[in-house]
This record gives sequence, structure tokens and C-alpha cells, in this order.
Amino acid sequence: MEASYAIYPEARLVVYKVIGQASWPKLRELWQRVSVDPAFDPSFDGLGDWRSARHGLARAEIYEMAEFVRDNEITNGTWVVLVEEPMITAFAMIYRERIGNLHGQEVCCTVEGASRLLDRDVEPYLL
Repeated sequence: MEASYAIYPEARLVVYKVIGQASWPKLRELWQRVSVDPAFDPSFDGLGDWRSARHGLARAEIYEMAEFVRDNEITNGTWVVLVEEPMITAFAMIYRERIGNLHGQEVCCTVEGASRLLDRDVEPYLL
């Protein structure tokens, strides 16, 4: 799995992209890097681009991911997960259920939809 991210303070937006088979240890490492980045603010909104990812997470890992975000209070902004694959969509819905009201999360399959949900054009920020 490859993962990259960018923080756009002027847009109050964090964008990350996952390529290949998803791996919880690598996702945790990504979130640890994001959370200590000096440009990061937990109130920023975010976009996770999973359109090039393949599902590789067990249900227990999805639960652990939600607990990690919740326990570390990583974000309280609104997040959109951009998906294409049905299993990634299912994973995103399970995650959303597990985080409860911690932060807003939507699942979307188009850039236009993500832009509407985040109230800004996200196209220029995609990785």
C-alpha cells in the first residue's frame, strides 16, 4: 500500500490518497504523521481518496482504526471518503458507524459529490 497526504491550511483541508491493498499498520503510520504535522489542525475538513485502493482490512482492523482516531482525538472536522470499489464502500460505512458523532463522515463516489459535501471545489487539491 502506498499512502500520501497534503495539508492545505488556506482551504482548511487535509487530503490523503491510498493506492493498492489497504493495510492498517500503514494507515496508522499515515495518521500518526498527519497528526504531528505542524500544518495540521484537527478542525480541518478532510478528503480520503480511496479510488485506487483495494480492500485488505479485517473488520477488527476497521474497529481498531475507529478507536485510534477516537482515542487520539485526531479530527473533529467533516470528512469525505471518495470510493469506487464496493468493499471499500462497506469498510467506510462500518468505520462511520464505529466513530459515532466524533466527526462528520460521508462516503461518496464522485469528486463533484465530495465538493458538495465539503462545501468547496476539491478537484484542485486531489493528489
